[in-house]
Formats: sequence, structure tokens, C-alpha cells
Amino acid sequence: QIDKLPDGMIFPIVAKPSFIRSKPGMEVFEDYHKLLDFVTGSTSKTNKQYQPMGQPYMLQRYIVGTSCAVSGVVKNGKVFIDFVYDIEAAYPFCPEAGMIYPSVNEQMLLTETVAPLEKFFKHIKFFDGIFNMDIMIDQDKNFYFIDFAGRLGTHPVMLMYHSRSEEHTSEL
Repeated sequence: QIDKLPDGMIFPIVAKPSFIRSKPGMEVFEDYHKLLDFVTGSTSKTNKQYQPMGQPYMLQRYIVGTSCAVSGVVKNGKVFIDFVYDIEAAYPFCPEAGMIYPSVNEQMLLTETVAPLEKFFKHIKFFDGIFNMDIMIDQDKNFYFIDFAGRLGTHPVMLMYHSRSEEHTSEL
């Protein structure tokens, strides 16, 4: 049972069951007291419906912005981004409903995410393989890595052949 939350939390915050990948059970909270009431179960709207057998909730900063994704290849620790698209969805936090290609943020994502992606992949010891990374871009053009998958998405547009350049293809 939780009776206190960590100090220094930045609101808004999203609380979501750690075992659910989509919207069911997720709530966005603007202040500490409403979040505390929710996680302690002291309000009429509790988290018990989506917390069977005591499964924990995750608390994450809720970032308002544009949802995008990059897909590509890591070869010997070097990142090659093949595909950048915007995610069209009914937020907060639900499965992708569609994609917009090319992304309006494509140039920024191509130039500014490679070094942080290479650092992330080095940290998790992922040196060779394909990847898909969901990214949120806030109103100040800061980007946040949200979700990583060691696979490509399955949207039909992504399944079409796509390569940034002959240079990239020859390097693979």
C-alpha cells in the first residue's frame, strides 16, 4: 500500500499499470493530491480495476507534444535511420492509429537523434540489429525517447522498400 509519493515529481504525470501496453487503466494527473488519492485507493475511482493481483503502476512524466517514430538499423554500434514518421493517434497513450509520412520533424530527428540513439544502444549493448523508437517532441522541440523495440513496425507503408541513400545501403 502506498501512502506517500516521491518528492520533486513534475506534473502532469501519467499513472499506468506496468503490465498494460495501451490506454486501459491510464490516468493523467495534474497535482500531487489527486495522484496520491488514486494510487492509495482512497477515492471512488481507484486503480484496483486495472491492478489485479497487486501489479504495480508506473509513474511517468506526461509530455504534451508530437508523437513520432524512427526506424532503422544499428550496425557495429553505428545508427542508420531509414524511416521517420509522425504517429496519428487519439491520445493520451493509445495504440497507433495511423502514420504520417514524411514527418514534419524529419530533418531534426535525422540530425539530432543519431548520437543519443548510439549512446542508448551502447548502454544496452545493442550493437547490431533493426529498431523502432517512439519519440515525443515537446513545444520547445526537445525530444524524449518513449519506447524502444528491437523490430520494425508493421504498418504497410513501412514494409515497402525504403533507404535514405545508396551510401547507407552499401555500408550495410
